[in-house]
Amino acid sequence: MWQQLSFMALVAIVFPLGAQPAGPFTSKPPQLVDVVLTDKSKVRFQILEEKLQLKTEYGMLEIPMKDVVSIKIGLRISEAEEKIIANAIADLGNAEFRTREGAGKLLKEFREKSLPALKVALNHEDGEISKRAEEILFQMENLIPEERQQLPPYDVVTTKTSKIAGVLQKDTIQAKSIALGEVTLKLDFVDLLDTGNREEENLAKLAEPAPTTLTTHQQHVGKTFVFKVTGKLEGGSVWGTDFYTLDSDLARAAVHAGLVKPGQTKIIKVAILGPSVNFQGTERNRIVSSPYQSYPGAYRFVK
Repeated sequence: MWQQLSFMALVAIVFPLGAQPAGPFTSKPPQLVDVVLTDKSKVRFQILEEKLQLKTEYGMLEIPMKDVVSIKIGLRISEAEEKIIANAIADLGNAEFRTREGAGKLLKEFREKSLPALKVALNHEDGEISKRAEEILFQMENLIPEERQQLPPYDVVTTKTSKIAGVLQKDTIQAKSIALGEVTLKLDFVDLLDTGNREEENLAKLAEPAPTTLTTHQQHVGKTFVFKVTGKLEGGSVWGTDFYTLDSDLARAAVHAGLVKPGQTKIIKVAILGPSVNFQGTERNRIVSSPYQSYPGAYRFVK
């Protein structure tokens, strides 16, 4: 039942018999992911799902796929599988030798899905069941990788800003590859989906300490810089709204723009602009900016 997966096995699992590859890709490609299977083989797909439904202890969440960095798939056991495993555990104490052997074989075929029930069965009141459960556990723990033995009963979705535990409400994800066309990924056979979409991590490597102002950047018109900015309420002056004079206090302007809170540190991208006019003064986020007619250089925040 649970055999070692290879790339060809994946094809058999996810590509319906007789199905035809989908048409050409759209001009805007779907989310790219590296799909790591339970045997550690890896295949790259384009994810066609726009949103994921994740049931958490705090309620149902709808997560845009474009915000997902990775999805670690937990132990997934359906109600039907739970019943089969429970019946097999009970059959370990059956008077018929053939039934006991068949139950043991079935539990091994369910691999890591059987482990929770087998561990409970170690303390079963029927000595025959507990003894056989111990024997099967010993055999399976030598066959199943340790990380697969420790799977939690929930999935973990990592986004650009959060890590959320819950249970994905679908057992499959629609995907597409050049070789296979449109396919249905069965999450039973998936260990990890990794988009590699780690913009925050990549920006953090490029970030420089934030200067007080950007007056020294006047010769870099058209360039974008990445700074590590800690927001503040007090300090230098701010001129403008949405785009600011180069001599505006960067940390206060970032608070004014709503990108960072006072005392909060974030990685922020800033684009350098040329001579600008009509800087508007406004009050935002407890910061009052002033108007200014013209200045030889300006900047704006890149969101």
